Amino acid sequence: MKNIRIPKLLKNKYGIILILFAAWMLMFDENNIFRQIKITIEYNKLKKERLFFEQEIKNNSQGVKQLSDDPDLLEKLARERYMMKKSNEDVFLIIPD
Repeated sequence: MKNIRIPKLLKNKYGIILILFAAWMLMFDENNIFRQIKITIEYNKLKKERLFFEQEIKNNSQGVKQLSDDPDLLEKLARERYMMKKSNEDVFLIIPD
């Protein structure tokens, strides 16, 4: 039979406990390394979304301020986007093919 070398770490009871503890924490625990990586990726994604929505809020609030200050711009927006009209006029839509 060949002489198999066993590392000193495996001969020591504290070494075995350390290895088991590390394996438990890396793979079997509720907050294991794979879950932590997944949570970090999701956190970074949510940070990017937050920045996007903060910029959208800033742009929309500027648009609302412009619309509240300029009634001509409000009328133009209502006519173009929502196809509104005055009571005494007809609107013809030209849709390109």
